[in-house]
Amino acid sequence: MRWKISLNFVQQEGDKALFELTEKFDKIKLDSLIVTPQQIAEATARIPEPLKKAIQNAKRNITAFHEAQKPAGGGYRNPARCPLSGGDAPD
Repeated sequence: MRWKISLNFVQQEGDKALFELTEKFDKIKLDSLIVTPQQIAEATARIPEPLKKAIQNAKRNITAFHEAQKPAGGGYRNPARCPLSGGDAPD
């Protein structure tokens, strides 16, 4: 239930809440919520190549699994059979 409290906090306080929650849970004080291309490149360079390949393989597998789950009509239904998107909901 803590996630729900945090979500409500972020919805009410916006970026201020993100700074506070990051400091509380990650024990780091951020100056900005923006990640620069240089920071992304530096972080990517620190990931071992076998892990990068494993992540890419997992992404391919997850994408293939979900593509195979798409209904022929393009819409999705949840277990309660309620239309979620894709257009076969009655008006």
